[in-house]
Amino acid sequence: MRNRIKVNKKSEKGVSLSALMIYIIAMLIVMSIISVITSSFYNNINIITNETNSQKEYSRFNMFFTKEVNTEDTKIAKIDELNSSYIIFTNKEEKHQYTFKNNAIYMNKIKICDNVKDCKFQMSNEDSNIKNITILLKIGEDFTKTLNYSCSGNFM
Repeated sequence: MRNRIKVNKKSEKGVSLSALMIYIIAMLIVMSIISVITSSFYNNINIITNETNSQKEYSRFNMFFTKEVNTEDTKIAKIDELNSSYIIFTNKEEKHQYTFKNNAIYMNKIKICDNVKDCKFQMSNEDSNIKNITILLKIGEDFTKTLNYSCSGNFM
């Protein structure tokens, strides 16, 4: 009888070392791409947030100041001609002082605008009945605006 030699052939299932290295390198490349996209996304979100905050502060200031200028019987009592840092409005019942100090704008003692880098209140005469108020406003790092308001009525 013949001796039969059984040859056990192992199946070649599994992952070789070179294939494993290729998988690891491919995964590292994919993870790097995802991290670059994610960091770019979050940086853009921060930029948009800063711009939105500056516009929010501007809108709040503009709301208060526009209401003041458009109120009946409101007159400008005083404007700081030396530093251009405040303006005072009066009417029959109230006195409102808008002041720029400590990187903020205050109406009387209430902070209405924050993160203000610069603010100047200036007034010019267009004719005897109309006064123009110009406000140079810089909020945050990138938001700069020049506002012009025209008022008619009694002044100083």
